[in-house]
Amino acid sequence: LFSLLTLEVWNERFIAPSLSVGLSASARGGRLQALGATEIMACAGVGAAIWPIAPPPGGGGHAGLAVRGELLLLYEAVARTSASGASSSRGQAMPGGALTVEGTWGVTRGLEVLLAAGAEVAAGTIDVTVVAPAPQGGTARIPAVRALAEAGARFRF
Repeated sequence: LFSLLTLEVWNERFIAPSLSVGLSASARGGRLQALGATEIMACAGVGAAIWPIAPPPGGGGHAGLAVRGELLLLYEAVARTSASGASSSRGQAMPGGALTVEGTWGVTRGLEVLLAAGAEVAAGTIDVTVVAPAPQGGTARIPAVRALAEAGARFRF
């Protein structure tokens, strides 16, 4: 998946100097090039992060490093238009999880820039029928395990 747009909202609280818990909601969309399909995914999660380098509560100018784990409820929808012009779509809710390592830099007290990498696992898959000449024709399965890479900004309230 090449993600065109990702929007993520976190409500995170530090319960100890190097441990935070939070709730998340996110949505992303992109193109599945191998299938000629478009995917939209929405997620809700609950998780925790261990911060070997915790951002100070006072503000910007400091680095942070976290290992974050989340339990997720995923909704994945895939839409495809065949060569004949017929449209098909499938959607499915499934449980999942994510594990990421993220680095942050505090710009101001309430704003951080971040880079994160990790993996997301869905406890289910969606099969997409691909009508094309061999060897691409048949049914293709969207993988349950995916690599994640994120860059963005986090606003703390």
